[in-house]
Amino acid sequence: MSQNNEMHPRNPYKNKPPDFKALALEYPDFRKFCNYVNNGKISFDFREDAAVRCLTQTLLKKDFSLDVILPTGHLVPRVPQKLNYCLLIDDILRANELTKNVVGIDIGTGTSCIHALIGARRFDWKFVATDGDEKAVQVAHENVTRNKLDGSICIFHVNPAVKTVLMDVMNSMSDRVFTFCMCNPPFFEKFDKDDRFCQEPSVSGETYSNRVDSDIRTSPHSATFASMAELYVEGGEVAFVNRIIDDSVFLRERVKIYTTMIGRKSSLRPLQQRLQRFGDDIKFMVSPLNQGKTKRWMLAWTFSKSLNLTIERPVLLNCSKPGLPKIMREISRLNGRLRQETPTEFIAEFKNITWTNQRARKKAYCLSDGEFC
Repeated sequence: MSQNNEMHPRNPYKNKPPDFKALALEYPDFRKFCNYVNNGKISFDFREDAAVRCLTQTLLKKDFSLDVILPTGHLVPRVPQKLNYCLLIDDILRANELTKNVVGIDIGTGTSCIHALIGARRFDWKFVATDGDEKAVQVAHENVTRNKLDGSICIFHVNPAVKTVLMDVMNSMSDRVFTFCMCNPPFFEKFDKDDRFCQEPSVSGETYSNRVDSDIRTSPHSATFASMAELYVEGGEVAFVNRIIDDSVFLRERVKIYTTMIGRKSSLRPLQQRLQRFGDDIKFMVSPLNQGKTKRWMLAWTFSKSLNLTIERPVLLNCSKPGLPKIMREISRLNGRLRQETPTEFIAEFKNITWTNQRARKKAYCLSDGEFC
């Protein structure tokens, strides 16, 4: 089920998904993976790794003017998802007026260096992008250079054997204060990786794919090829994010806002419980990242007393004039503050959470006033 309607409101792919027909006409390399069907539309096979890789390269070229190398056998980033993540960080920076001289750390940047490239091109952020894999560092550096972003992005090779995540960078830049960090950690533990992925010897002995024959799982709707380091980390994403939390306890406000992407809902609870143990020393929040058929989450935290992690996002509703009095009464009942902007526009503000037990409340309201339903 598509979740595009829940994408970030500033994500251009929310209301205007990629037009495959237009892309095929404009980009010959993309056209190779497209077929016309009877109704005049384009058929595109997401289960072919080369096709998925070409789609990402084409979107980056068309929408961000980025020419990116995506080597075979490595993860192919999904552009709408990566942009969603950057937009959520931008929301927090805007809310705290941290929009000038922004410098971020991209933990585990991968071969694509996608977060840093989009961040530099779209938001004019500067980055230190790190990775423990020498090949990833080499290709990421080439991607930065070919897009003439050497002045905005520095690629940093970290020691993969060291358990800390941020300390290599921070020790080498002892005077630097960073605005934020971001990360897309490997989701899986070893047994998960073995269950969901198989080796792809046709590519290399280091490559795995999700094309696993199984009577239990349905076939994946999109191909995923990746190296072992991109798929698996000891302890899974919970253990990896806990390592970032460990570093943040030591570094505190040397990174103003710590963020990471979370791939599994089951990971949120133990990480939130860990952050709750710090009491008033820390603020944290979770925000969903919805796109296509995939749901992810962003976890963010800060040790700064002056920073606010709450993202205020307006919700626009259209209402016919006869129904307006009922909505105004409901807003008043929920202790909302209502003000009229124009003869046809009202703004309602709520200071407290009002959606708890929403289904039960709606049912009770329907029973008392059938017209509301």
